[in-house]
Amino acid sequence: MNDENKIAEILKRRVYFDKHFPPIYGFNFRQDISFVLSNSCPSCGYMTLSGRCCWDTCAFCFWEDDGQDNHDAQLFSAGPNDNYSLTSHRLEMYDWMAELKNMQESNDSIETKIGSALNELDTFINNNEANRDLVTRKIELLFNLFNKKRGFENENFTQWNFVNEKESPEVKLAHDNAIPKTKRSWWQKLFSFK
Repeated sequence: MNDENKIAEILKRRVYFDKHFPPIYGFNFRQDISFVLSNSCPSCGYMTLSGRCCWDTCAFCFWEDDGQDNHDAQLFSAGPNDNYSLTSHRLEMYDWMAELKNMQESNDSIETKIGSALNELDTFINNNEANRDLVTRKIELLFNLFNKKRGFENENFTQWNFVNEKESPEVKLAHDNAIPKTKRSWWQKLFSFK
């Protein structure tokens, strides 16, 4: 699949979540834009953020949301996402998630379960599934699988994604330490990709 089609698939996810789920708000530190940002992760397109433009980190692709979005996707910033442009991060994470989605289902590993759940979520999106509870449960399953892979087995979707402002300092530090210093090395370590 070429890069334009990969980006189009990510943007299709974002349109789906904007259509079927309410907007999410964050600290609007971007004074240079006058429009509402989409409610999904600007990198992978899944609805994983509790707020936009407030440095929330996507549980699926590790993009730290500093407000960069489609309007400035080609820009490289020396901010929280290393020296990735949003476009380059989208393409890299798309390929890595595709590798997860293509794993053999006969394998009972966490990676295979993540890939299968991502495929099921994509099927909901492609079929324009309007049942928000069904889609939310699939996102919750994915969130919990990613946490299990990271070693946060006792964390759940609600604790991390929607009430993270109430975390104890110890839990907050553990999450901060789990945030990748570089996306590529984190995914290589986490999923043993080359």
